[in-house]
Amino acid sequence: MTITAKIIADSITEDGNRLTTMQLMYPRFIHSEFMTHRTFCIAGSARLDFDLPTPGPGQARRVHSMTIAEFVDKWHNGAAKCVASRHNGQFLDSIDDRTIYSARDISNILGHKHALNINTACRKGFVVGASKVGRVWTANGAAWKAWRHASGSRRFSLRKRLEQMLIRQVNEVTGAVVSAHVTDCVYSGRKTTYRLSAGDYTTVATADHRIFTNVGWVRMGDLIPGESKVLTYKYGSGVNPEKFKKIDGVWVSRWTEQVRGDVSDRQLGRCAISGDPLPTSFHIHHIIPKHERPDLAFDIDNVIAVTPDSHREIHITQGWQIGVPLLTEFTTVDSVELECVQDTYDLSISGEFENFFADGIVVHNSRNASSSRAIPVTKMIESILKDPAMPIHWGKNQPGMQADEELDESYREECRIQWLQAMDDACVHASVLDHLGAHKQIANRILEPFQHIHVVVTSTEWDNFFALRDHPMAQPEFQELAGLMHCRYLMNTPKLVAFGDWHLPYTQESDGAVPVRIIKSAASCARVSYTNHEGKESTPEEDSKLYLRLILADPPHMSPVEHQAMAVPGDKFYANFRGWRQHRWELERRPKA
Repeated sequence: MTITAKIIADSITEDGNRLTTMQLMYPRFIHSEFMTHRTFCIAGSARLDFDLPTPGPGQARRVHSMTIAEFVDKWHNGAAKCVASRHNGQFLDSIDDRTIYSARDISNILGHKHALNINTACRKGFVVGASKVGRVWTANGAAWKAWRHASGSRRFSLRKRLEQMLIRQVNEVTGAVVSAHVTDCVYSGRKTTYRLSAGDYTTVATADHRIFTNVGWVRMGDLIPGESKVLTYKYGSGVNPEKFKKIDGVWVSRWTEQVRGDVSDRQLGRCAISGDPLPTSFHIHHIIPKHERPDLAFDIDNVIAVTPDSHREIHITQGWQIGVPLLTEFTTVDSVELECVQDTYDLSISGEFENFFADGIVVHNSRNASSSRAIPVTKMIESILKDPAMPIHWGKNQPGMQADEELDESYREECRIQWLQAMDDACVHASVLDHLGAHKQIANRILEPFQHIHVVVTSTEWDNFFALRDHPMAQPEFQELAGLMHCRYLMNTPKLVAFGDWHLPYTQESDGAVPVRIIKSAASCARVSYTNHEGKESTPEEDSKLYLRLILADPPHMSPVEHQAMAVPGDKFYANFRGWRQHRWELERRPKA
């Protein structure tokens, strides 16, 4: 089994902010732990707000709230446990454990019309110890009880429903409250947390968790009471636009229609907000709302031409809507105080912006990994037969997550044999699926426990990761990986990069100008997971095509452009990086064509 860690690029700014990119290879069976390791975590009591469908256009937004701990539990475990309806709530507590009962006996006790379903349960092995004599299934009372208690109640999956819910987040450019979907959620372990108080808002998170402020993303531990301002909810007072369609007997719409051409010409046919070309159906917007200054309703200097999308965003931000509009404002931090050690959680969010509201405060939530969906089955089988992934420490079973004591040598050898036999069986089944025409994304799933995975990871924040994972309490395979990464990090000397210069993994200065190197770097990072597993050197044209395919996809595939960054003064966070402006951060804030 192979575990490797190699530094691809290592840069440091004049302010001392170090950005390091590593290329890793390790067993796929520890990948979930690597991906769920979060230094930025939220306490379980934090409230999440989800938008509900409104009664109609222009109506007040409705909210459904739950704690993040409740959400994670429902995501992974389903709805609250309940009695299965088909069993009528009847159990077998009254029968004798040692007495033999037939499926028909059990059917009669439970009040079923026939024993068909019970016979099926026996045939599928759900009733442990059941045997068949002739056409009759029998088992002792203890076996029937165990089956009954396992099958008589259940937790229904809520994953699809939760994936469709709209969690509230903020548009970091306009400040408008928007919605996105949760794509994943994790339990992040017990960690030291701090309580942030700002006006009427309070939330609890780790010191490293980033909070959106008036100066960008800032660690909770770096917030300054009385000075720092965090972004929070604000409920405005609604205004009915119907009252201002006609002012002093003149229809405002007729006047705006008359001046449309002049306003468009003044802006050279471009939206005053986004800069995009104006469509035929562009809107005229009053800079100072009509309800605030009716006397300026017919002032051409008080109107601008905008796209319909920009117009909608402006009105949401201004509160120009019926009902109680949901807005945002910056609220001064009152205090950041040590709370306690407690269970913590985190979410992964879809959408343009990686944030969500926790207790009414905007909080934040870069890795590229090889995918078993992209590698041919025959090549995957060849790879694992040559170098199979397997445990390096055969721990003895005991309570808790950590196996301190290892099995005796004879048992360890037998475990290795069993592991390799399971690998051989998996290879056979994957080959059959491949022969039958099943896609590699299906057949390769069977092989994943025995695969290695290649990962590219870039970060400015390594201390907490090394403290938790380069530690005797970590899983042995993960400990070895983290120890190797830590050693590489300490022994390597980062390159001093001037403000305005770039950190570009997998490129050299000889590769060309910065824009060309950005494209090459992003394409190279993508190929870890995306394509070109033949090991061929790519051409600039191939790099450019792949880069454009990634960023122009719907939705865009942005993770490969998280590794390139420009050095900037100060300690401000741009997405995941401190003191470095991430390429993804720039792309997501460019005006859309």
